[in-house]
Amino acid sequence: MAAALIAAACAAPTLATRWGPEWATRDLALTLTELRREKSGNRMDVVFRLNARGVPHGAKLLVWHKSRGARPQRVPGVYLADDGRLMDAQSGEETDLHAGGLARGESYDLGAADPDATLRAYVKALPFPVEAREGRRHLQAEIGSVGADVWLLTGEGFSPGENLDAVLAAGEDVHMDHLTVPATGMFTRVLFPAAVFGRPRGKATYRVTGRGAPLELSFSWGPPALTPE
Repeated sequence: MAAALIAAACAAPTLATRWGPEWATRDLALTLTELRREKSGNRMDVVFRLNARGVPHGAKLLVWHKSRGARPQRVPGVYLADDGRLMDAQSGEETDLHAGGLARGESYDLGAADPDATLRAYVKALPFPVEAREGRRHLQAEIGSVGADVWLLTGEGFSPGENLDAVLAAGEDVHMDHLTVPATGMFTRVLFPAAVFGRPRGKATYRVTGRGAPLELSFSWGPPALTPE
């Protein structure tokens, strides 16, 4: 137990500042597969199978969870073996992960690392997405802070160089933005509805208009956004 705590303490500072696919070790990858959904009281429990590819022989990777932009926390009692399977530390048997209490737009964001975090890989799923789609064009919003007063927006499948008009609206309050899609066809925006509209909670829409049909998605911010599905 003491060794596990020391290992977690060594990796934690690195993962807190180097989280995400851009910090992943080359040829090391995670896959997260949804197996089923189970109703547990008034919330939905989503069961996932986590696997790794490219783990060096003899290595064990600790598993970490980053919730709503907070600091990563160790997922206790499990590790990824060098054959890529998620193992129960006590029984030595393969096991699954249970994600309960996720809100709409909340990602299940996982990382895996060896004790000193020289090996790192990341994966995430969004079981209850906030999204809009039209053909190849896709708009998605994700909770980006502990209090859900920040949202992370991603657009994909747009034409490079396309000029977009974006409107963030809450009732009669409107905030307008203009952007040009980069060569990747993908763009990101960080939305601060609580700061923009001066209210700690509310409901908003985000609408993007360009060459194709407009895309619009709706979401809440603040405490109402944290209600589990």
